[in-house]
Amino acid sequence: MDTINTHSPCAVKLNGGFERSIAAMLSSPLRGAVALWLIVCAVLLMKDYGTLSLALGDTDDAMRLVQWRAFLDGSGWYDLRIDRVQPPDGLLSHWSRIIDAGLLVLYRLFALFLPPREAETMMRAIWPLLWLLPALLAVIAMSVRAGGQLAGWGTLAVAAFAVQATIQFIPGRIDHHNVQIALALGALACALWADERRAAAVGAGLLGGLDLTVGLEALPLIVAASAIIVWRAIVSRQPKGSPLVSFGLALAGSAIAGLALAQPPERWLSHTACDAMAVNLAVPVAAAGIALAILSRPAMTRHGPMARLLILTPAPLLAGLLFYALDPACLKGPFARVDPALFPIWLNNVKEIDGIGDFIRDGNFSTLVLYHSYPLVALAAGLLLAFLRPAVIRPGVFMLLLAVHALTVLLGLKAVRLMSYAIWLSLPVMGLVLAVLWQRLTITILPRRILLGIVLSPLPALMLSALLLSANDEKAQASISLATPGNSSSTASTDCRATATISPLAALPAGRMAAPIDMGPAILALSPHTVLAAPYHRLDRGIIDNHALLTGSPEKGLRIALRWKLDYVVVCPTGSGKSGKQDTLHAALAASRPPFWLRPVPLESTTPLKVYQVTFRGSRN
Repeated sequence: MDTINTHSPCAVKLNGGFERSIAAMLSSPLRGAVALWLIVCAVLLMKDYGTLSLALGDTDDAMRLVQWRAFLDGSGWYDLRIDRVQPPDGLLSHWSRIIDAGLLVLYRLFALFLPPREAETMMRAIWPLLWLLPALLAVIAMSVRAGGQLAGWGTLAVAAFAVQATIQFIPGRIDHHNVQIALALGALACALWADERRAAAVGAGLLGGLDLTVGLEALPLIVAASAIIVWRAIVSRQPKGSPLVSFGLALAGSAIAGLALAQPPERWLSHTACDAMAVNLAVPVAAAGIALAILSRPAMTRHGPMARLLILTPAPLLAGLLFYALDPACLKGPFARVDPALFPIWLNNVKEIDGIGDFIRDGNFSTLVLYHSYPLVALAAGLLLAFLRPAVIRPGVFMLLLAVHALTVLLGLKAVRLMSYAIWLSLPVMGLVLAVLWQRLTITILPRRILLGIVLSPLPALMLSALLLSANDEKAQASISLATPGNSSSTASTDCRATATISPLAALPAGRMAAPIDMGPAILALSPHTVLAAPYHRLDRGIIDNHALLTGSPEKGLRIALRWKLDYVVVCPTGSGKSGKQDTLHAALAASRPPFWLRPVPLESTTPLKVYQVTFRGSRN
């Protein structure tokens, strides 16, 4: 006999014992999220675990592995200099040790029962999957706050088919994007719940500071989370224990702790940075948090929203003034101190900061559909929902959620790496849309609910993207690593960063090596060599000279090789580094026509790489 589950505003008809068993096990959306996470983890591990030996992921994943191995081998917490890049200065990484520490704990756990190599592989596989759960729980919590349990189930239904949302969480993604996404979503979810639960206000502050310590990519979302808490306090007076006090003190404490974790003591007050947690970010954030805590009490005694707004306004103004006073250059963004020469030769071609105009200009419509279409559709659907104002949603909370989603969509249109955040924030918005449709259309049969969830999920956009990709043979042959816009500037159809491609270099005597910039991190991770350049903005001199060597004349290349005391020059004929000109050193080496100062070096293993040894040691003049 059919039964009705009456635990939601739109009852679900459960046909048969199997559906009743599932309903009993998944008694709430949060429990359903845990079950979904376990299923997704199993699927991703079966699909991707075997590929971890084939490649190290994108350039950031490979460089994270290099930095983590140095930590494993005894480098200090603040010793972030990677000596085997741009010798003799090295690369002073702007990544903190927080992710390295998490990876180390996981590695030590697996090393208890696995050999070192297998323990490292397992660490690379499991680490990103761990962060998928808090991200999923965060979007469920957002939707429940905005629309109740039914909206939570709607979000779970669309999330079950949100393949694009998992791209940054697949096994091997150990860089930092998944951690920052999960922390930012957690901070936003806590912000939406902060006026209901004091612990949520504390959580928003702690997660916000931790996210900024990991990296500055999610800074706009942390600002948005702060704005949500302040706005809710302004429009709804909370005289008994304002969440602003809890949030402000937690944010201030986490910012100061972040500074202590990210910078050595001698640099706490003397060093500023535009691309990492430093005094010029920690002090303004901490000052704003403390100011909010102090001002909240007199603000909450006022009955008018305008009066509360005026009292709280000095807090963000103080943060802005301090940020400007401590380092005005950083108003230009994280690349404020980058040599302008890096932009035309590298930064303008980095895929993760490409805007929608770049994808349209390049005709890359498959990636455009994959990343941009669903957030835009969700934004349009959310705006329609805001206009209709159905009874199932809480308008005040939903409008804040929609505003943050709109912000991430706009940021994602400018830099595609932010579209990962927009896709995740699309899930609670579309979950609310789905819940409204379930209720309005009185859809009570579980399979029909799931079918409608598939229609409103990102899955159709993924299928359309695949169709567009298959229509272009050249793009269809591209490496899977290029499916995720990363720090790479390569658009080559062959992955010259694959493990099998780079590993043969390890058989050569260790030396200084010039190679296409995207290959730098993989060479560091898979061989003992030093590289002239890698795709990181703090390596301005190495990148500029590396580019000039490969794209200039052989005569110019000789002068650069002697200046840097290079031992090898490596090219990948089918990969990056090509300039389109035929009179460059790269073109000559790719065609096996080395100049007099380079000698071909045979490699025992099969690889598309061509390696040449610098044999001329005369005067650079």
